[in-house]
Amino acid sequence: MFAPKAGSELRSELAGATKKGLDYARDTGRDFSERATDYYETGIERASDISDRSRDAINEMADRGRDLINRQKAQFAAAIDAGKQGLSRKPRLRIRASPAPLSMRAKKMESAKGSRGSA
Repeated sequence: MFAPKAGSELRSELAGATKKGLDYARDTGRDFSERATDYYETGIERASDISDRSRDAINEMADRGRDLINRQKAQFAAAIDAGKQGLSRKPRLRIRASPAPLSMRAKKMESAKGSRGSA
């Protein structure tokens, strides 16, 4: 019923199956290579983006730190200058006659009124 195939026909089928297998392996390898390249390029882009954002954040923080230090320096310099100015001024002694207590002033006024009224 079933007769084996002729040698040339069998070899032809084997060659065709082998060619299909090789083509499939080549196509699969090519697809894998393309996907790997895409993943690699995506990874490079993401790493570059992260690097750029990190660099920007570090630069911003460094700038803010420098600004803070410069403000602090200015405040210290102003405080030191104010202290120097305060030390370079000669203290002035102001002697004021202290006013007499109210009770003494009232007595003087009464005595002055009394001396006017009695004359």
